[in-house]
Amino acid sequence: MKSIIMLLSVLIIFMTNPIKKGAKDIKLNKKYKVENTFSGNTSGEDSFHLIIAKNTSSKAYDIIPYHFKDGETIKLKTIPFDKEPSVLSFHNSSGKLSLITKSKEGKEEKIRVLDINLASGESKKSDSFSTDDFKAVIREKDKNILLYAKKEAITVVNALSATSTETIVVKPSKEAQEFFKSLSNNNIDAINTNEFVKNGSINDFRVYFEEGVLTLTQEDSKEGFTNAIQIPMDNNELTVDVKVFKNESLNGKIKKSTSYFSEDKLYQLKLRKEEAKLDVYSIGANTKATIDLLNAAFRKAVSDNNSAEKFLKNASKNANAPTVTINKTSIGDVKIRFDYVNKNSYNYRYNWWWHHNWMMQQMMWQQQQQIQMRASGFGPNPFEEIFFIKDEKSHFEIGLDLSGNIISPEGLETVYKDIDKKSYIEKLDDNKKLKHSSTVFTEKYFRYIAYNKTSKSFVIIEKPLND
Repeated sequence: MKSIIMLLSVLIIFMTNPIKKGAKDIKLNKKYKVENTFSGNTSGEDSFHLIIAKNTSSKAYDIIPYHFKDGETIKLKTIPFDKEPSVLSFHNSSGKLSLITKSKEGKEEKIRVLDINLASGESKKSDSFSTDDFKAVIREKDKNILLYAKKEAITVVNALSATSTETIVVKPSKEAQEFFKSLSNNNIDAINTNEFVKNGSINDFRVYFEEGVLTLTQEDSKEGFTNAIQIPMDNNELTVDVKVFKNESLNGKIKKSTSYFSEDKLYQLKLRKEEAKLDVYSIGANTKATIDLLNAAFRKAVSDNNSAEKFLKNASKNANAPTVTINKTSIGDVKIRFDYVNKNSYNYRYNWWWHHNWMMQQMMWQQQQQIQMRASGFGPNPFEEIFFIKDEKSHFEIGLDLSGNIISPEGLETVYKDIDKKSYIEKLDDNKKLKHSSTVFTEKYFRYIAYNKTSKSFVIIEKPLND
């Protein structure tokens, strides 16, 4: 009888405290001082997780990689660096994980492609690339594109692997020289079109990659026009011209403007005090269609007839900036998403959840520096939000069919899911028993690696997505 009671007790404990799939303690050698972690996708539902730590014995910095495959955690071979490396991006191809790393070599920072064979654990580093004039990295599933810009030329490095890179040199036409000069002096946001996009960039310069073509755009929100150049990736050297997209359909001075590029179309949003219009330019065909956000047809396509008026009122405020993004649907139509963000706190970063832990560490470091500055009477508010956008719902959507007609967005299923990644990560941040966390989202799971202060070990845990 006592045995039966004990068995029932064990079963009750097991049922009320189920083992979390993927949970496995990872204990590091005492010689390691952990600096950072990084997580990302491999194939299917699998993922990789990196622990970046200083080896106090060798004085080097080691990347300690783990492959989470079919629910099992597999440790791969450690990869040493002389100085602390950071991971800018990654991609996968034929069982090989390629990391785009950056670390100091001598007095300069260098970029290298690091290949890791996920079966054998063997790794290989590419020759180094300079960080001089480096502007952005554009991540694709099977490659990364490094973008460099000088006023005389744009250099594009197509990084397929540590042993396979291609370089394209792009020179400006006479009309494009000013575009190149401005780009060389400014930052650029790489827009990820391979996921659901909530908000676009509010930076002047943006770069998109679709169908083998890089498209770079430059916004002039005061004048309400967009400059664009396109770089096909099938030439080693070429000269490009600049296209200017400007519409005078609004009566009077533009108050705010922005744009988004998708499938050879430039969607340009312009706002005035009592007007809001979206111009849709077909770049290849040189055609344009205009959508009036305040007319009757538009009102019928949204659940709240006053959505556009509310949006116009809030997006036009001095502290805010409008955004427009395009999300493809499974039947070929598109969902157009209108929103606004606080321009003083918003920062577009499409891969923010991969770099979550790194970003939080940087913020903490910046806050410490700013607190010290404020103690001396200098510096801004150290607790100004620079990472997440506002919580309240401020967006609205419309649908656009293949013929360019406005349709209801209800029932339109986007190719990529709209997952509230922030909510998952905030719960992780609230767990004070964990630190050094980094996260990754698959189609079905939210997964993370983190150091558990209680067990004094790392653990990889996954939870089903409920969205």
